[in-house]
Amino acid sequence: AYYLEKLLSEEGLKKCARVLGEDDSIRWVKLGEVCEISSGGDVPKHAFSKQKSDEYSIPVVSNGTGENSLYGYTSTAKITQHAVTVSARGTIGYVAYRDYPYYPIVRLLSLIPKLDSRLKTKYLYYCLSNREFLTPTTGIPQLTIPMIKDESILIPSPKVQSYVVGVLDKFSALIAETEGALPAEIAMRKKQYEYYRDALLKFEKWKKHQVLMNGLKKRLCASFFCALVKFATFIYSMMGEALVNCKIIGSFKIDIDKAKA
Repeated sequence: AYYLEKLLSEEGLKKCARVLGEDDSIRWVKLGEVCEISSGGDVPKHAFSKQKSDEYSIPVVSNGTGENSLYGYTSTAKITQHAVTVSARGTIGYVAYRDYPYYPIVRLLSLIPKLDSRLKTKYLYYCLSNREFLTPTTGIPQLTIPMIKDESILIPSPKVQSYVVGVLDKFSALIAETEGALPAEIAMRKKQYEYYRDALLKFEKWKKHQVLMNGLKKRLCASFFCALVKFATFIYSMMGEALVNCKIIGSFKIDIDKAKA
């Protein structure tokens, strides 16, 4: 959206004109002046099928985005020229480029550049594809022909229009090619990040465990050493008492022997 707006701005179009050696004069024009605008009607009930067949091969198109706008098929096209459709209800403002015959329904707006306007259909599509249309705040939200007629766009020379369309077509194709690749790359990088994050957390946990174990070992060794010292002290004190007792007993025995003699 950013590059599209930048390229379709007055400054961007003038730069393109200078690159191509074209006159850089650009004019603002209302869509009602340069486009034939029509509104879709009812479903052609007497010539309609939900399935495509040899008899019913013309798409019936309603308001909707992408494939959701396909309502069914009919036998006769109402719009046979290349056109730009704008959803008038529901998905209001959704723009699509139609390069095939179709039958519009349910107030779907179809815009076809007038022959004398020098406006290219695909250029018109890009001008409107990022447009925010103002709709009434009261009543049923909808976009009408008088409302879209008052919308204005910048129109450069046909050569500049073709150049801009070529650039935006290539850009759109590039986005379409990388649409699935980019999310896949993001998902892969996310998994890679989670792997290294978990590995780091496990390593930190292991380090904390080692620190705790080393501290426990030191405390156990210190306790064991204290207990050993206490035990040695106790043994030493017991042995000392025993030696003293032995001396006392020995002395007492000597005194008895002397008395007997």
